[in-house]
Amino acid sequence: MPADAPALLNAETIASMPERRHQHPFNANGVRMTRSLGDACGLKQLGVHLVRIEPGHESTEYHTHSADEEWIYVLSGRGLAEIGGNG
Repeated sequence: MPADAPALLNAETIASMPERRHQHPFNANGVRMTRSLGDACGLKQLGVHLVRIEPGHESTEYHTHSADEEWIYVLSGRGLAEIGGNG
């Protein structure tokens, strides 16, 4: 972690960070509004993002990871996850 990167982000700092709009390349309805908390803290091996999904949109499309781990923590609203499958 760079010496000048904060080790802690408070709610005010996070709220002041600009959101970046990401549209999934294979799912036009997969639209995420993202704040990269890990980048702000200088993380290099772990991605931590605060993602807002607007009603009626999806975060991505069904996919799997062979070498990465992924977790989701829902702060408000509700989500639907498909876990497992034919992989």
